[in-house]
Amino acid sequence: MEVINQAEPRFRYLQDTICEPLFAMLREINEVEKNAVHGDFADFAASLRNIVSKKCTAKLLAKGYGNCIHQPVKYRWVDTEDCVVIFRMDKPKRAIIEASFKVGTQDTKHRFTLIKQGEEWLVDAFSYWSTYDEVWHRGGI
Repeated sequence: MEVINQAEPRFRYLQDTICEPLFAMLREINEVEKNAVHGDFADFAASLRNIVSKKCTAKLLAKGYGNCIHQPVKYRWVDTEDCVVIFRMDKPKRAIIEASFKVGTQDTKHRFTLIKQGEEWLVDAFSYWSTYDEVWHRGGI
């Protein structure tokens, strides 16, 4: 994965502080999805809740999470070489991280908006896009 820092110069130093915890959370979600194939849905939902409840805003959690088990995992791009991530930040309490990758023959993007609450950076919105319909869709994590 290549990360391109397009933040305003005064915020560029925050790239790792904001991106790395997001990537770690997405890797945890991937692990839960991988193991969910062999378990039951209640365990999957509980495990996911333990991860996202600490790292997402109430607004995003209200959109839902863990509604399905993705195979292959939803955020597989986190550990691939052919993914480009852009880090954008132009306000002191908001950052946008956008990942571009391929799913089959389609170009796909995931966009995360993070906001600072207290000392924590929390995911406040998730959107996805693909060449299938070329429209950004808001969704749950």
